[in-house]
Amino acid sequence: MRVFDVKLNRIRSKVPFDLGIVAMSWGTGLLRTIYVWILFAFPSATPACGPVDRTAEIQINGYRITAELAVAEHEKNCGLSLRDSLPEDHGMLFVYFEDRMMIFWMKDTRIPLSIAFLDAGGYILNILEMKPMNTDTFYRSSAPARYALEMSAKWFAEHYVEVGDRVAIHWSEKFE
Repeated sequence: MRVFDVKLNRIRSKVPFDLGIVAMSWGTGLLRTIYVWILFAFPSATPACGPVDRTAEIQINGYRITAELAVAEHEKNCGLSLRDSLPEDHGMLFVYFEDRMMIFWMKDTRIPLSIAFLDAGGYILNILEMKPMNTDTFYRSSAPARYALEMSAKWFAEHYVEVGDRVAIHWSEKFE
């Protein structure tokens, strides 16, 4: 059911009606039929996962990082999944517009990653190591966070980055 829900969320903004109302009105069997129909009728409604065009330059303790920006919901849903490698000193920054408790998992993510949860000021709240292809473990922020930065496994430890360090994000564009 989880995979279905994720795919349903990816297409909600692309269809001319509210699928949630359809689910409540007609039940899940019919909803799944409609969902399959939508996948074939609107193939662009399920964007492929892959590199994101928008990036930001990030500095942590003198180290420079290029981070792909996951701002749109489909970018956040895909994250770094279905990739076989991550270039050195590259990562992905998940951008939210309000502080929130965050939960990540590693479904379809083939490479081991580290994640740092950041507050609105860019200070690291907590850092976790994430195992590839693991759908049994959920990785949570220790407090409401504004950003999450995923890097190759052990990147933060290897660069002596710790909780409380400040991440400077150099935005190349503004978001609303």
